[in-house]
Amino acid sequence: MSNKLLTKLEQIEQDKLVIEFELQPMPNNDEIIQVIVKDQEEFPINITQTDGEMICMVKLFDAEELKDGASSDMHEVMLSANLALPLSSFGKIGATYMLFGALSANSKNENIGIEIETLAGNTLEAIDLVADYLK
Repeated sequence: MSNKLLTKLEQIEQDKLVIEFELQPMPNNDEIIQVIVKDQEEFPINITQTDGEMICMVKLFDAEELKDGASSDMHEVMLSANLALPLSSFGKIGATYMLFGALSANSKNENIGIEIETLAGNTLEAIDLVADYLK
């Protein structure tokens, strides 16, 4: 799957975007392509594709990085911010907090580029929103 997905992602015209990025297959998982955004290397965007949709995810932080007793208030901030972050939503997988977006597997390259660009920007906004709750 990753070869087909990588080929599709390589066709994105980066010169039409505000960001620059590199693509690389995820080590030990050939179903995921990592998008490494210039100046945001600590927040790689992981992209995977099924028959029907493409999921773009960014790991924000692990639960152990939260201040003691902060999770309830932080969750309230995250839920309130979901509507303010276009094309992105907060999520949690196990103990890992994520930001993600989804689009059709048949999306045009231009729309995939916009999703990557938007998720990269929203990642920085999300970290700013929850910074007070992190150790």
